[in-house]
Amino acid sequence: MFKHIKNIFYKQGEPCEKKIKEQNDIVKLMYLIDRPQPTDFFIQVRRMSGMFLQERMNRLKEKEWQKGPHWIKAEWTYPCFEHLTFAYRNQIFCILIDIQDQETNRSFLPQKDKDNLIKNCIENNLIPCLFKVTVQNPYEPRYNTIKPLSEGWNLYNAITNEEVIPENLITDEKIEMSKWELNDFAIQIVRNHIQDDLKYKILSYQNIVEIDPQIWFEDNLGNKNYVVVRNTIYPKNRAEKPENINSIQITCVGHQGYFASVALHTQEGTNPYKIHRGEGVYIAFSGLEKL
Repeated sequence: MFKHIKNIFYKQGEPCEKKIKEQNDIVKLMYLIDRPQPTDFFIQVRRMSGMFLQERMNRLKEKEWQKGPHWIKAEWTYPCFEHLTFAYRNQIFCILIDIQDQETNRSFLPQKDKDNLIKNCIENNLIPCLFKVTVQNPYEPRYNTIKPLSEGWNLYNAITNEEVIPENLITDEKIEMSKWELNDFAIQIVRNHIQDDLKYKILSYQNIVEIDPQIWFEDNLGNKNYVVVRNTIYPKNRAEKPENINSIQITCVGHQGYFASVALHTQEGTNPYKIHRGEGVYIAFSGLEKL
């Protein structure tokens, strides 16, 4: 049995976001290195949910290995508007895990989280999904009582509550990558560089467009550093630093900051100014620039 918990998703602690008010009265959110940790219960539920979905994804991969579904986000991040994300051809499915009491059917997913999922999905042409999980007494849960609500994909549209069947939603339509997708792709490129080329440890990252910085990492001296990532597409070959870069540095004082520009150019699209899902891209990235 898991210990009694007040919040079934996160352990108690200070939030990692800090609100900064700019001179123009626009409030920006800064993502600090400290962040609330998921509860042991939520870790177990999330792992089970991912394994459940992976099994369904594998069935499709066996039939179409080149175009089968694949994870965009399988690891835990915070802050976030989704817990898991996978792509299948020209559609992207963003998922929140909705934990429910087996006896009362009460959902423990905060409404604000659901609203935030819907908002971000609408803005970025993503499919908002709920992965519904039932458990006996979520406040003092037992692992062996955790069950998906249904068979199949166990995904439900967060807006309509209708069952989501990914195979029925894919088309041959070319869909332009959204601001969030380009941002997430650029962050992945920078993360791979930090881990594979520099051999540094990624401490955390987040991909919400409106929040900075995107990545925190630890160098080989044990210092904690942050990276502000921006992307651009053809004809630009370099992304510009954000206007609030000074505020980011002040907020993260005591830590070395870096800027990373990622420029993307389609390899095969008919419109060089747009990148569509599934298209090959040329990448212009020259590493981290010290702030």
